[in-house]
Amino acid sequence: MSELPKENTDIHLFYEDENDEGYSPSCHMTTDRRLGIQVGGFVSVRSLREWKALESELKESNECLDTSIEQNNVLIYQTTQLQKQVEALNREIPKNPDIMNREALIVRMKNLRNLINQSK
Repeated sequence: MSELPKENTDIHLFYEDENDEGYSPSCHMTTDRRLGIQVGGFVSVRSLREWKALESELKESNECLDTSIEQNNVLIYQTTQLQKQVEALNREIPKNPDIMNREALIVRMKNLRNLINQSK
């Protein structure tokens, strides 16, 4: 095996800064007709179809993220509502002299706390 370096056969198409060809973001075409993009020392090389496919993959990822955020917001809202109910019950218990009603309120409060813990 030869110790000599390989010749760079890429065809450089663009340097963001023509005066800094070594470190400037750039685009090149490989001999097997794949497009390479170099930014910050990292190079991504893909076929044109693969670069185009990234657009739809990004769109799908963004849609997934939007759905997750929406679901998270619903859970936050539900948890907030349950916490308000628990706080209301906590205020109601000391005011209620009827022990049976107090026990029922305590059971309701425990059930609400369990619901809050399950929604987290």
